[in-house]
Amino acid sequence: MSSTLSNSPKYDSDTALSFITKDYNRKITNDSFSYRKCGKSGLIFLSNIPSNLGDYYKEDYYEIPSKSRLIKIADKIEYQVRMIKNHIPNGKLLDVGAAFGVFAYKAKSLGFDVSTIEMSTHCCEYLSDEVGVKVFQGDKPESIIPTLGNYDVITFWHNIEHLLEPWKVLEEASKKINSGGIILIATPNPDSFAFRLLGRFWPHVDAPRHINLIPESLLTTKLKDLGFDLVMKTTNDKGGRSWNRFSWQKIISNQFSSKTMERVAFIIGWIVSIPLSIIENRGYNGSAYTVIYKKIK
Repeated sequence: MSSTLSNSPKYDSDTALSFITKDYNRKITNDSFSYRKCGKSGLIFLSNIPSNLGDYYKEDYYEIPSKSRLIKIADKIEYQVRMIKNHIPNGKLLDVGAAFGVFAYKAKSLGFDVSTIEMSTHCCEYLSDEVGVKVFQGDKPESIIPTLGNYDVITFWHNIEHLLEPWKVLEEASKKINSGGIILIATPNPDSFAFRLLGRFWPHVDAPRHINLIPESLLTTKLKDLGFDLVMKTTNDKGGRSWNRFSWQKIISNQFSSKTMERVAFIIGWIVSIPLSIIENRGYNGSAYTVIYKKIK
């Protein structure tokens, strides 16, 4: 399959080619994708974004579970809601890029009034009918958020790297946070040990679905300018450690097309990840970081 490529978004002019990669994770196309790096901010971004970007999110991208399965999965991510409750015990919460609603379900069950933004029609139906939360459908949250009310919490669980206009989205989100409220962002870490080692083959590049790989320092600077203080930062939470394992499991399984061999590769990758965790669990070397910012203005 060949893609027609669009022009990249506007970034600082001080950029250079960082690497050229392919869709190793899902193999939807054999096209090459160029990522550039900003010398000032460290931002790494996809410069030749496909005009048919939606084609890279096939139906099986969202494996929608039964309600009973959803509840079991949600029980495993209760720690995510506890992170938030350390700062905001309850209130109105907007989850951007909710997928089929694992986090939304757990946040609702633990006392939050949850709304969601999601682009997938199937996921939106599930969010409304099974999860029982408010749903706003669309792939441009920068246009949806200004039409909504205010929130105590807005979350971006591995969503911001997919956005064409991440800074515009955060600017609009910042306007909708009540004083003392928080924004939570979880995203791949371009300062990670795995990315430094694997480069263009790092599974969290996930070309072309991941458009931006954003250093935490840049994100913190942007949020500070919007009136927020960093109050939590980690790459070593339960989810972060699972993303570390995923790096090694996926880079091995990407070498195979057989489902059986992919499962074997995931076991091998898990074994490989054990000694590497000594490095990844130290400092901020993990493959994904989670940050919380509190509104002070």
